[in-house]
Amino acid sequence: MDTRLLNNMIHNVIEEISKYSGLKVEAATSGNYHSAIRIAYANPQILTIILGLIFALIVLIICIIYRYRLSMAKVQAEKEKAEAENKAKSDFLSRMSHEIRTPMNAIIGLTDITVRKENLPDEIRENMQKLQSASYYLLSLLNDILDVSRINSGRVVLNITAFSLKNVVDDICLMMDEEARRKNIIFEKKITIDDYWVSGDEIRLKQIIMNLLSNAIKYTEPGGKVVLSVIQTAKIDGRGGYRISVKDTGIGIAENEQKKVFEAFEQSSGNINSSLKGTGLGLAISKNFVELMGGTLSLNSKLGEGSDFYFSISLKLSDMNNDESKVFNEKNLNKLKVLLAEDNDLNAEITTELLEYKGVSVERACNGREAVDLFIESNLYYYDVILMDIQMPELNGFEASKIIRQSNREDAKAVKIVALTANNFTEDIEEAKKSGMDDFIAKPINVDNLYRKLIR
Repeated sequence: MDTRLLNNMIHNVIEEISKYSGLKVEAATSGNYHSAIRIAYANPQILTIILGLIFALIVLIICIIYRYRLSMAKVQAEKEKAEAENKAKSDFLSRMSHEIRTPMNAIIGLTDITVRKENLPDEIRENMQKLQSASYYLLSLLNDILDVSRINSGRVVLNITAFSLKNVVDDICLMMDEEARRKNIIFEKKITIDDYWVSGDEIRLKQIIMNLLSNAIKYTEPGGKVVLSVIQTAKIDGRGGYRISVKDTGIGIAENEQKKVFEAFEQSSGNINSSLKGTGLGLAISKNFVELMGGTLSLNSKLGEGSDFYFSISLKLSDMNNDESKVFNEKNLNKLKVLLAEDNDLNAEITTELLEYKGVSVERACNGREAVDLFIESNLYYYDVILMDIQMPELNGFEASKIIRQSNREDAKAVKIVALTANNFTEDIEEAKKSGMDDFIAKPINVDNLYRKLIR
């Protein structure tokens, strides 16, 4: 810095200090400029004040930096602790989901097998159907608890795949029609769609509609009516607009409670007896999923007249629209050869029987390594589908699928691999895709969904 400029700055500072402190500054001038060294000797009090201010400023800056770094370290430690807790909770939920779904798969599977038997006494068939209904209700409670936990931790993401809206609606109606019939409720579906195949989260969309239908049937008296409507409202720039609604003639919801039903653990208090009360999670979860898809779940209702839950979403249209080869036909099942990789004997027995009931030829592998060996040693294009469990000894399902896809066989890329697992989280679905799997079926197995996935 120029000496003249430095001296001029010191001169100005000294004048300000003298003005406000009342201290007398001895003259030590050289022309119009002061010499810094001469001022230091001539005015030691001023120099002491300047040095004190500089020292105080340095200390203040050091304290600010220290406090900032301490604060950032605390924030980082809290963030790492929260991430570790979330991971531990996620791992726990994943293990619990697997442990609960495995026996649930046996219960629902054996019930499905029994109900499909011919010449079954009416009383036993009715009891089995009640057991089916109770099992699916228990499963829905499990799904709700797991979903709300993941929503609260911000870990819910959409899993985008190509699927048929018509197939989704058909799958749902197969499950809900029996429930409505048992309660003597008229159940109708209205579908007005030009473009069936879209890209979106099939599992979440199905869960939303199932929640809405389940509530509608639950809160509608025998003799009432429930209508599921799926209407295509637009087609612009490769995307389709779809309006989905579930309308019932049930007990309805008072206007002052209509916002409340979308909150977790909340329910409408009007005209609901204790036998109809559930967890109060279904609508809150559905609302969250609809918002993730870019829509809004809305409600029109009058107490004593019924309710209409509806939402509109925009979905990317798939290239598979109007492909007749994708139409479901159960007759195609008896042509299939399936390799079933499943380490649980009971689950393997149930799945094999459900498949053989439709004429499917099934061979079983007891672990991932055996599944790879059976595929590698088979004739080209011998297997049409590989149903692959995930948690297996020696090689898990992901590892086995990668080895099969990376093998030098001509049919390695062509054979269809479907994950068949009790792990039902988005991370598991993403991992299944990365390992080369084509589709995903969650346990407990819905048998009609299984049949559709095999030939889709």
